[in-house]
Amino acid sequence: MDSDSNEWSKNDYIGYCEKTLGDLISGSQNNVYTCDLLTNVPSGIKINNSKAKATTTKPKINITIREVTSSQYVFDLDISGKNLDKKDTFGKSDPFIIISRIEDNGTHTKVFESPVKKNTLNPVWKGIKIPEVTLNNGEPDRMLLWEVYDWDKNSDNDLIGVFMATGRMILESNAKFDVINERKKAKKGKKYTNSGVIIFDRVERVKNFSFMDFPMGGTEISVSFAIDFTASNGVQTSPSSLHYNSPNYDITNFYSLNEYQKAISSIGYVLEPYDSTRYMEVYGYGGKFFNRSNVEFDCALTGDPNNPSVYGVGGILTAYYNALQSVVLYGPTNFSPIIRKISNQARYGLPPPYQNNPLPKYFILTIITDGIITDMEKTKEAIIDASDVPLSIIIVGVGKDDFVNMNELDGDDKVLKFQNKYSKRDIVQFVPLANIIISI
Repeated sequence: MDSDSNEWSKNDYIGYCEKTLGDLISGSQNNVYTCDLLTNVPSGIKINNSKAKATTTKPKINITIREVTSSQYVFDLDISGKNLDKKDTFGKSDPFIIISRIEDNGTHTKVFESPVKKNTLNPVWKGIKIPEVTLNNGEPDRMLLWEVYDWDKNSDNDLIGVFMATGRMILESNAKFDVINERKKAKKGKKYTNSGVIIFDRVERVKNFSFMDFPMGGTEISVSFAIDFTASNGVQTSPSSLHYNSPNYDITNFYSLNEYQKAISSIGYVLEPYDSTRYMEVYGYGGKFFNRSNVEFDCALTGDPNNPSVYGVGGILTAYYNALQSVVLYGPTNFSPIIRKISNQARYGLPPPYQNNPLPKYFILTIITDGIITDMEKTKEAIIDASDVPLSIIIVGVGKDDFVNMNELDGDDKVLKFQNKYSKRDIVQFVPLANIIISI
């Protein structure tokens, strides 16, 4: 991978292998399947020849096979280090932690890498969240390797030391472990104590409720849509516009819909059955609506801010179509106002945290957009502030933008952070429209 883009075609092509699940299981040794990589480009795959690197060697890939245990739990950790070894000549150390799961065959699988803490021997990592399945496959006594390194910009990272601990061990009150550097221990002998201590200041094994847990438990689902009316979509009279107001528009013909209508239909018909009333709120942002002179970011497309709801997906499509006839596409692309609006609704009426009452309502906000968020920092803060309320946000990308910046908001790979605040849970899911429908 040489590019900042996650798109595979923009990085160097090495090779591929194609095997069935049966091949992997029957052909593995000690739960590892070794496969030769074919270096030719597969038929039907378009890739720039300059990205296909010639090689005289026969590359291989090792695939570790394990049965994944179902678990809805997440480990939520606050970890600190104390008196770690000084590794930098003109400073202290820049420590970070790598956690690896030890497999049945003795191999190590990396499951987490912490951020680097610059120039300190007493680092603190807060809000580390690792799914239990990822950490230990749902097995509390599976051993984990914890490696503490000093980050170096221009050379290999220096090992400060390691320790071994299971999930059960770190859950114990006041758990702490000596960080041991075997090379330094062998050199110093009995004079060696440790290379610092790692302390588990807070460890919680928290259940992540699935979406289906809510309606099955009596929670009402409330669905809202927010639609991007910024000028980057293209004027609605142009056939190339994502908001193209086609004279052939037919609400019953999917192929006559523009990109936003396709997104509304594709997502809306999935979510609508979960809303028991089927009344859904619909907003526009980034445009000038209803002949008003100001740009709005949470405008009810019904025209009535006190009643933004319409009935069903058909109602959303009708409200969108009506707004399209008079809206002035403008900008910027600000997400934070609509996120705060819906999160405030979600916060209202919540039972006190010490009560175990079921949630009265769970909110789903679908934001449809064509590109780069203008108020990214405010959006991060709004999402983090909303991460403790019953709200999920679906961001649907329409058009040809690569949407790289959306990965910052989707907390699948790392916890969302703004300044010194961390998201309490991952509430954002980004998906390009191209991944939802076949016809674009």
